[in-house]
Amino acid sequence: MLEIVLAALLTALVVATLSNQDAGPGQVVLGILTVAPLAFVLYAPILSTVLMMGSVLAYALLDFGAVAIGGNGIIFGFFAVVVTCSTRWSLVLFPFALADVAAVYLTAGTALTWQEAVRAALTLAVGWTLGIALKRWIERSKRIAVAAAEAAAGERLRIAREMHDFIAHHLSAVTLQSGVAKMVASSDPAAALRAMDAVAVAGHEALEEMRHLLGVLRAEDDSRPGGQRQWGIRDVPGLVDRMRELGLDVGLTVTGTAWPMTEAQQLCAYRVLQESLTNVLKHAGAVRTSVTVDYRPHEVRISVANEPGDRVPARPDATSFGIRGMRERAEACGATVEAGPAGDGGFRVDLTIAGPAYPDSGTRRYLSRETTT
Repeated sequence: MLEIVLAALLTALVVATLSNQDAGPGQVVLGILTVAPLAFVLYAPILSTVLMMGSVLAYALLDFGAVAIGGNGIIFGFFAVVVTCSTRWSLVLFPFALADVAAVYLTAGTALTWQEAVRAALTLAVGWTLGIALKRWIERSKRIAVAAAEAAAGERLRIAREMHDFIAHHLSAVTLQSGVAKMVASSDPAAALRAMDAVAVAGHEALEEMRHLLGVLRAEDDSRPGGQRQWGIRDVPGLVDRMRELGLDVGLTVTGTAWPMTEAQQLCAYRVLQESLTNVLKHAGAVRTSVTVDYRPHEVRISVANEPGDRVPARPDATSFGIRGMRERAEACGATVEAGPAGDGGFRVDLTIAGPAYPDSGTRRYLSRETTT
């Protein structure tokens, strides 16, 4: 809309100027064409600018004298080309714009001094520079906006994964133990009480993790208060113990020398293990399950394998939301997850986290050559 108003204003000024000069119809038409195309400069910047440049050149070659209002339409059009089109087009049109200035100077006689011609050329150069600066600022703003949108989408996905992981895990524990308590309430009250204790623990942990997640969302920056918990590979033994309390026959084997992992890798390892063990309990029942953490020079491999269960379905779908979420979480920190049926009829999940080259033995804390629990 603004370009239409500008074109109308400049056209009126041209007509008024030429009317005072007793210009003929052809001169008036060419004068109008030096500014009127600005009305659609945002829709066809190259075409409108070329049309104005051609009109200015024809005006000069037909010896009509100096162009009314100095041919300012070219300046606005050239600026629009620089901002909205590729730099190649502005570089192509720039010498033609200078040629227009030279043609006007050479044909205008005393109506246009060389100082005015130089000023017009410098105005074009300044317009080109300002247009390039504005274009870069617009492109940078777009990149920032895209990056912010991607970051927001990534954060929503991260929160969704966190909520799915801990809610699914703890609700599975609550469902299983409450069912056990109901079954043995009359025959074994002590076992029923132990099951309800496990329900209370699972509920408490779920509330703590939810409180932690809400605390992160409310934080003004990425720093965590000292009381907030970051789950990691060090918490795997505790996770295995809690799964045993829920009735899962699970063993843990740790081999190799531990090397430092990033917080994202630590959380990924813990959540993948948590989801995998929860799926075993949910889909296969309290079957024998093995957890292996194998530290290697360039990677750590974490595996969860369970024997066939007696439930239907006995194993999760390899394309289910939980397994897909594990894969997405792993990809976010440069790791990979493979999940699928095992040869004995059970199910297996393998997580591989890439790490740095294996250093000298004295530069890292020695965890254990082989630890089995």
